[in-house]
Amino acid sequence: MRRLWRNVKARRHQRRPLLQVESLEARQLLATGVIEGHKWHDLDGNGLRDPSEPGLPGWQVYVDVNRNSAFDSGEPVDTTDRDGRYTLPNIPIGLHRVASIPQASEYTRTFPVAAEWQLVRVNQNEPSIDVDFGAIDVPEPFTVGNFVVGKPSSRDNIDVLLEIDLGGNIVQSIVVHDGSAGMHYQIHDIVVDADGRSHMAVDVNNVPKLVSFDPQTNSFSEHTGDGQWESAPNVPIKLAIFGDYVFATDLENASADGGLLRFDTTNGSVVRYSDSIVGQPRDVNVGLNGLLYVLDQDGQTVNYFDPTTMAAVGSIVLPSSEYVALAADHSGHLFAKDGLSIDHLDPTGGLLESAGTKADPHSGDVNLSLTGALLTTSTFTATSLDPTFQLQVAFGLPYNLNGAGFSGWV
Repeated sequence: MRRLWRNVKARRHQRRPLLQVESLEARQLLATGVIEGHKWHDLDGNGLRDPSEPGLPGWQVYVDVNRNSAFDSGEPVDTTDRDGRYTLPNIPIGLHRVASIPQASEYTRTFPVAAEWQLVRVNQNEPSIDVDFGAIDVPEPFTVGNFVVGKPSSRDNIDVLLEIDLGGNIVQSIVVHDGSAGMHYQIHDIVVDADGRSHMAVDVNNVPKLVSFDPQTNSFSEHTGDGQWESAPNVPIKLAIFGDYVFATDLENASADGGLLRFDTTNGSVVRYSDSIVGQPRDVNVGLNGLLYVLDQDGQTVNYFDPTTMAAVGSIVLPSSEYVALAADHSGHLFAKDGLSIDHLDPTGGLLESAGTKADPHSGDVNLSLTGALLTTSTFTATSLDPTFQLQVAFGLPYNLNGAGFSGWV
């Protein structure tokens, strides 16, 4: 009997080998994964990595284990290599916050949009998961001789202000937003003042506003128009600038009464000029001769004013009713865009010369620099002509402007 009990104890001992511990260890090894990805230089600020955009080395990416939005000692962390790549191994299965430490003051986040971190799930049947982070440079003052264009982004309706040189290269990109989560500007038109500040006609949730951006302080300011703006959503707003005054077209729709708003950017005050004074403006431009030109919605009538007193100076009837934008030089000559060409007109509206621009018929803008260089932009292209209509440079814009084609000389 004693021998039988000893045999039973022996068999029980044999049925409990260390294989159970080994199996548990194997399951623990399988219950982890790898989080890896890149920190990249988002040159166009659209929150999507393009093939030409490089990685950012020297940035730390970590798992925010206690979810306090700060890196704590002991939390998994890695520093990006020269290609901007990081790797976080042995991360337990489950949901984790992965964050990039904002360690460089000259950059601002473009992706993710809402926060520094992303919530990701490590799965047992997925050995690794990619989590990327994007950033762009904090803006620098614009360079005289370059121009700026507004580019609608493909992510979250974030518009981007691009400074481009006459070689077609992006000098810098600026995400245009008001700092509130989910609130982003959608740009209609841009002008740049003598101090290098850009002023933009924008929509914020279908509410029109004038927004000023100072690249020296990286700050935005808003002018709401004190309730005098009547523009309906999706109706284009065009701008012109004279000193501290920014003029904005205000057209409820193609057939309703319109007007013109004049903003004083020094104090935010606004004055409205009704359609009985300025007509129904399609475009507005302050010529190099200091006069304010207003192209009527009929595409043919141009009224011009003293921009300080808004006293009427004269009126011109152009040879076509297809004009969508115009600019005036020092002598009052007009450069008017009518679909696929730009016409050079004398001060009475007589046609002097016409130049094709290969532009989209119903989009784009035309501007004159202080030296008389002509710039026209459309959805895909930018063309610069000298005052004699000789081509200076033409190139495809880096990104589709999605029908906007608004631009301004620095």
